[in-house]
Amino acid sequence: MRCCRNSATILMLAEKWNIIALNCRLMVFPMDQSCRGLGVHDAPGNLMRTAGINYIEAVESEVCCGFGGTYSAKFPELSTQLLDNKLNNVEDTGADLLLTDCPGCIMQLRGGLKKRESEVEVKHTIEALAERRKKKQ
Repeated sequence: MRCCRNSATILMLAEKWNIIALNCRLMVFPMDQSCRGLGVHDAPGNLMRTAGINYIEAVESEVCCGFGGTYSAKFPELSTQLLDNKLNNVEDTGADLLLTDCPGCIMQLRGGLKKRESEVEVKHTIEALAERRKKKQ
């Protein structure tokens, strides 16, 4: 399965890159496709813990953010409601950083948090791991 290979690759990179542990609270938003399509539920959190990152889980973390490809354009009211629920749950965790692997979710979540003037950052998992690489001396 592609998802399992990606998780293994990220774990390998975390080890190889000598990741600096994050001094923040992190919430991972698993991709809907991973959860429903592939049955992958625990891997994102386990991955972050293995990389030494302080992972916390939000209520309804596997529920869609409302982007869903053309869903947000076809059903903007429902999309907004899903996004608001997602962002409320994220902010309730007290997380500083929200990670996901879906480009559409990244856009949706960043836009929603920016509109709220929230301090929570949204990043791709690899982006966050790469930024925290220990620099070679």
